[in-house]
Amino acid sequence: MPRKLKTAEEYLNRGAMLSISGSLDGAIADFNKVIRLNPNNSPAWCQRGIVWKRKEEFDKAIADFGEALRLGLNHADVWYNRGDAWKGKGEYDKAIADYNESIRLEPEEAIFWNKRGLAWLLMGESDKSINDIDEALRLDPNHQDTILNRSTVTSVIKDKKKSPTEKKT
Repeated sequence: MPRKLKTAEEYLNRGAMLSISGSLDGAIADFNKVIRLNPNNSPAWCQRGIVWKRKEEFDKAIADFGEALRLGLNHADVWYNRGDAWKGKGEYDKAIADYNESIRLEPEEAIFWNKRGLAWLLMGESDKSINDIDEALRLDPNHQDTILNRSTVTSVIKDKKKSPTEKKT
């Protein structure tokens, strides 16, 4: 018979492992236990937010990331993940604000620039988008998602520059 977990740390660790293995509901249950045992455990709020984001429960994710930040977990990854949740909701201006903070905290992290570039593209700001994606490529020239995104943004810009009679139907 497996040993019964007792501490918040044990539940947090198991919740993280369940999340990694794809058992999202089990992970949420464990993170809920951590929060009941210690409501000030900011990593638990953050980890549960990541799971909510993966489940596309964006409002719950945003609330959990906000609580983690309120409790003092001012890490670039928290801002980045909340930005992703805002982007998932289609609230690109809020996503950009959170990506801005992640970039401020860790300006050498290419994925933050890449994600903000995508949010700019979704807002129709192709020049800002290409600038951010170019910065992401400068920081990590071999990141496949960024290379693909650069191609996508370039195509969007080329399509915008074509006259209506030149566009493919």
